[in-house]
Amino acid sequence: MTAELIPVPQAQVAVADIAAACVARLSASTQRAYGAHITDYLTAGLPLTRESILGWLDSRKADGAGPPTLNIAISAFKLLAREVWIRGLLPNDQYNAIADIRSEKSRGKKLGQWTDETGVEALLAACTTSRERALIAIMAGCGLRRAEVAGLRWSQYQMWHGRRVWVDILGKGGKYRSVPVPEWASDIIDIYRKEEGIQ
Repeated sequence: MTAELIPVPQAQVAVADIAAACVARLSASTQRAYGAHITDYLTAGLPLTRESILGWLDSRKADGAGPPTLNIAISAFKLLAREVWIRGLLPNDQYNAIADIRSEKSRGKKLGQWTDETGVEALLAACTTSRERALIAIMAGCGLRRAEVAGLRWSQYQMWHGRRVWVDILGKGGKYRSVPVPEWASDIIDIYRKEEGIQ
């Protein structure tokens, strides 16, 4: 976070510290997303008001930012305003005005980039080690995020009712889930385990 001061009605407050505190409770990826918008806003030296936030959002929209990006920024500013208000540094009317900013409506939804069975086979063929193949099998076969895969332990790879399952995976929002492992992915994982002597 920047160390710039941000003007707040009737006070000059070093909001950088407050901003860092309010995003500290969030996941690492959300911290990065919120922090980038807050830092950009603070660097511009804009006051923490509804009008200034809307003006900043309009300028980002003019630069080509889409609704998902703008909505992340809006959420970040609302969180920051709440933290500043809780500390008694933002009047009620200013906080309520910021909290009332509406999200941008998204026209349609991006499909994203998906791969099919052929794409997964190509990825597996490009791997040079059984470890790489096992990682691709876990991500593609079980639908796990990179951060979830990075946090896996072999003790979570269990047999349930005759099939392999990854249990107690810590995901987004601090929630736990368990996912079944397809047989083809289990075969690849077991080859890696056998080669490495993992029991």
